[in-house]
Amino acid sequence: MPNSEHVRVLGQGVQQWNEWRLTSTDSPDLTYLDLSSRNLSEVNLAGASLGGAVLRETNLYRAYLNDAILSDADLTSAHLNQAFLHRAKLVNTNLSGARIFGAFLTSVNLTNADLTSAQLVAVDLRDTQFSGATLRDANLSRSLLGSMDLQGLDLSRANFTKADLKGAKLCDANGGAVLRGTIRCRPQRCEPERRRSNFRSTI
Repeated sequence: MPNSEHVRVLGQGVQQWNEWRLTSTDSPDLTYLDLSSRNLSEVNLAGASLGGAVLRETNLYRAYLNDAILSDADLTSAHLNQAFLHRAKLVNTNLSGARIFGAFLTSVNLTNADLTSAQLVAVDLRDTQFSGATLRDANLSRSLLGSMDLQGLDLSRANFTKADLKGAKLCDANGGAVLRGTIRCRPQRCEPERRRSNFRSTI
């Protein structure tokens, strides 16, 4: 259950909440709180516990969510454009249909997350964990993935147009995506992906 005092302060608005964060030593506890369709643009939720929270269609534009715990939360169709989520934990989180344009998701844990139809355009995803995640119909165009390990994931119809996938590992991933600069794993090493792939290369 969420901390009732923290819920009360957040209910006063983002400005009051952010001012409270400047002086409070508490780690915000908003677990399982329903914040659906709320305007939380530029809110400071860094380090907050939001596990199991409901944030469907919530506006989190430029929100500070670094080190936040959002595991098992529902962020269906949430707006996370230009949000900061460095080291955030989103294990088993529902991000289907979320808009995440230009956000910072470095070193994020997205294990078993549902990113179906999510818009991850021009997102920094370096060092992010995607183990067991679903990226079906997701748009990751112009995103920076670096040497991302996408092995065994569902990438059906995902869009990686102009994304930086140099060194990305895609062994046994479910195909149908448009990719560029990918590599394919072999038992002992990975080799550049050219032919015999489930993916369409745009190199």
